[in-house]
Amino acid sequence: MIGKRIVTTVMLLGIVVLAAGCTQADTPGPMFLGGSTQEAAGLTTFAAPQASGTQHAGIWVGGAGRVAVTPDLALLTLGVEARADTVEQSRSNAATAMAAVMAVLTENGIQEEDIRTQHFSIQPEYVWNDSINRQEIKGYRVTNTVSVKVRDLESMGTLIDNVANAGGDLVRINNISFTIENPEQYAAQAREAAVQDAMAKAQQFGQLTGVTLDRLIYIAETSASMPVTRGYDTAVMTFAEAAPAPATPVSGGEIDITIRVQAVFSIA
Repeated sequence: MIGKRIVTTVMLLGIVVLAAGCTQADTPGPMFLGGSTQEAAGLTTFAAPQASGTQHAGIWVGGAGRVAVTPDLALLTLGVEARADTVEQSRSNAATAMAAVMAVLTENGIQEEDIRTQHFSIQPEYVWNDSINRQEIKGYRVTNTVSVKVRDLESMGTLIDNVANAGGDLVRINNISFTIENPEQYAAQAREAAVQDAMAKAQQFGQLTGVTLDRLIYIAETSASMPVTRGYDTAVMTFAEAAPAPATPVSGGEIDITIRVQAVFSIA
């Protein structure tokens, strides 16, 4: 009698497990049009946030908006570098050259608040002495670098030439980059374009799959690329022969401002 009860219980458990499996297989899952790594007909989609029940059903899309802007601000990193046998001589040479450079910046309309000291150092320089089998100090190097905001981009080439002439062989131009001083208005334009892009993708998804697009139920800004400065990624440049050369050409080009959004639309 006990044996029969055990067999009956096992059979009932098997039926329950089988019924549960059938229920899971027969229940339709959430409807996603697109996936985290899928691209179809030029439509880029993304992974949906975790939710439960029918909240998954709908069309999930990503949109991107880009605005190309002409930069209105240049960031110029420049300075002087002097070497001499003594600290005092090296410092004096650097100070004289830097004073001439600063005077040129002021003469070219650069405001004091747009000039910031970025780096200053006095460092010994060594040479190996084979006779005593060790390093010896051969002199000292003084480096003085400033960061300058230049708003008149058309004058950039002339400014660089004037700085080179004033500081002579001690001048160093480390980098020139371009950006937008107030990017908010352009970000708003890029955001509008991103939303329009997401709506267009959702409408196309609906047409391709034969469903009717309903109301917007979720939207979020996922990333914003504010002006990435584009510059001349230069090594240290010297201007020993800058005076007889033609004027230095400088071009700011364009800068991209990109906004990306994610949106969810319900299906009617």
